[in-house]
Amino acid sequence: MKSNKGKGLLGLIIALVMVGLFGYFGYTTMGDIKLGLDLAGGVSITYQAKEEKPSEEDMKDTIYKLQQRVQNYSTEAEVYQEGDNRINVDIPGVSDANAILEELGKPGSLTFTDEAGKVILNGNQVSTAKPVITENNGIKQYMVDLTFTDDGKRYLVM
Repeated sequence: MKSNKGKGLLGLIIALVMVGLFGYFGYTTMGDIKLGLDLAGGVSITYQAKEEKPSEEDMKDTIYKLQQRVQNYSTEAEVYQEGDNRINVDIPGVSDANAILEELGKPGSLTFTDEAGKVILNGNQVSTAKPVITENNGIKQYMVDLTFTDDGKRYLVM
């Protein structure tokens, strides 16, 4: 019996030392611990593509665009692909799922502003937009070729 008490006491001492070391070298405050959806609450959204097998490039592009939008809500937000045609968005620490769904569902917008920040053109004055890649001295430049409507052309002549 004496040896069992010694083992139990030794185990207790080792456990206390480990807790002390973890406290000293580990997390200093509770704020250092990142809480996920299960502990902090939040919103989890799953989008499914209309196509059964969308291209890998389309999925990566959509994930990137969603990541850019959700980082406004939380630095802990995650956007990841599930299967071939689904994308999950997890945003911990937020509560209004409807507002987030509405915001994420809005299409991107294009505006042209003057030096004072006043909007002079928007996407409504663009009739077509095509990607263009040019090469100058071995350096690729990526641009967008825009064609404006008659209304948009009037503002460009200023």
